[in-house]
Amino acid sequence: MIDQMRLDECCISISDGDHLPPPKSDCGVPFITISNIDPVNNSIDFSDTMTVPKKYYDSLLGIRKALVGDILYSVVGSFGIPVLIKENKEFVFQRHIAILRPNSKIVRPAYLYYIMKSKSFYAQADSYAIGSAQRTISLSSLRRMKVSIPSTDVQDQVIASLTSYDKLIEVNNKRIKVLEQMAENLYKEWFVRFRFPGHETAEFENGLPKGWGYGSLGSIASIEMGQSPESQYYNFEGIGLPFHQGVGSYGDLYLVDDMYSSQGNRFAEPNSIIFSVRAPVGRINITLNRIILGRGVASINSKKGNNGYLLWMLKNRFSDEDMIGNGAIFSSVKKEELLKQKFIIPSDTVEKAFDSIAKQIEGQIRVIYLSNINLTKQRDLLLPRLMSGKLEV
Repeated sequence: MIDQMRLDECCISISDGDHLPPPKSDCGVPFITISNIDPVNNSIDFSDTMTVPKKYYDSLLGIRKALVGDILYSVVGSFGIPVLIKENKEFVFQRHIAILRPNSKIVRPAYLYYIMKSKSFYAQADSYAIGSAQRTISLSSLRRMKVSIPSTDVQDQVIASLTSYDKLIEVNNKRIKVLEQMAENLYKEWFVRFRFPGHETAEFENGLPKGWGYGSLGSIASIEMGQSPESQYYNFEGIGLPFHQGVGSYGDLYLVDDMYSSQGNRFAEPNSIIFSVRAPVGRINITLNRIILGRGVASINSKKGNNGYLLWMLKNRFSDEDMIGNGAIFSSVKKEELLKQKFIIPSDTVEKAFDSIAKQIEGQIRVIYLSNINLTKQRDLLLPRLMSGKLEV
């Protein structure tokens, strides 16, 4: 039997972050914003957050302190993103994030999390949301949203089925991180520490191995700057080519095709390096498909076909965003400034050797990434059928 219940009937509390601006401190408790929520990995990224005094955290109401089993849910702007708290960690979050504390006797936290990840729940939340430029759902609207709750036995079975997919995806994501770290470390070993194959017998001139030198990005790569078509040609139905105009469609390494355009005059071919040229400047992805380039991005390709080498050369240089560029309101960079960026240029032999290894590593990452896309699709197809009872667990 499946019961229809309001969220406030199956949750102990539904609240949000403190409405007062949090005091900053050099150390203390992390302060989380929506940008720190990683919907792909169902986690919170604590690597780049401001901190607030521990005393401020201690003063908060208990319903605003996340516990294991609580669900955070973005309610403003990029709204509709849930994350299930799986470990005890002290942190403060902004008022644009709601916190739900499920009553586990009625609904298992993981089950409610999967409900809130579903397209049907998002559609319901979107119908309650107000605003066009910045969609917002109020706490009162969130509390009266309805969800279907089966018996806890059925919930446990559904959770077991769906988490098997999530565990595979999580393992794959860890493998991807290891491979990316391998490529990054290898680049630094060869081109920062100069411990490339044969370095023991290499001659050095002016601090560089003989046959190496300095050169501009324009001397080794071609750059195509984006130009956005008129918005009337944009669509989400897959008409035309994938259209990318900023980091909003970036993944960890590969672009995520979401928006399309039936018109365009600036293109990037598959396997091109996509470089963000408007705030933030310097974020890097790879495109798996032919795409239309919007004004916020540029494609960069090696003139020698050594994109494996070029990728890690650029990632090493632009590990921190907005290192180049200017602008009164937000940072941006022009083609001329990109072209004149100076790099160490190795010998053709060493560059080709690294490029071969880098491409093999990227190929492994790509296989795992595509496997994750397939697993995610399978899980998301199962999700509504399991929860509606149309498919037996």
